[in-house]
Amino acid sequence: MDSAEVLPQSIGKHFNAAPHEVELAMRPLLKCLELFHFGEYPEEVVQVIVAYALSYHQVVTTTSQCMEKSQNLKECMSTICILMYIADQYVEDVHFCVSAWRRCGVRIDRKTVMSLLAKLEFSLSVNETEFAARLAVIQRSNDEVAKDGAQVVAAISDRSAGRSGDMAPGSDYNERASEASTDCPLQSQ
Repeated sequence: MDSAEVLPQSIGKHFNAAPHEVELAMRPLLKCLELFHFGEYPEEVVQVIVAYALSYHQVVTTTSQCMEKSQNLKECMSTICILMYIADQYVEDVHFCVSAWRRCGVRIDRKTVMSLLAKLEFSLSVNETEFAARLAVIQRSNDEVAKDGAQVVAAISDRSAGRSGDMAPGSDYNERASEASTDCPLQSQ
């Protein structure tokens, strides 16, 4: 079994979902990753955004038991996409507008974003140690993908404990912003 099959099967098993349900639920997540590719985000920046989103997801799931078996798979994937939107806002000076994310099938509204921010206690910095570990897993996954040509999405239910030691994005991740246009990507589509 190649790495492209492992994650969907694991997700399907966790949520007791059929393969076609997993595929449908993951479609917006994959479209969000395509959005970053369309916006010519460097791979390293996308990895950082995904690592932040997964860090946020851990906090949200801790506060709301999002990863309980009763949680709807589609709702869980949607939450991760919205957290990627929030992470994009935090990491990048010039980021995608809401309408671009909506074209990916992500239903972003003020109430949902504010609810997630409240669960994050309105703090977008993350535990430095956990973030570094999460980023290393994502980078290692990308190296494996490059070797075998499969597409892998970082592990969703990585659960490590604690929230101490904050880390904010550095200027390295914002170099692209000085060259980018402030126009909304995908606006004309």
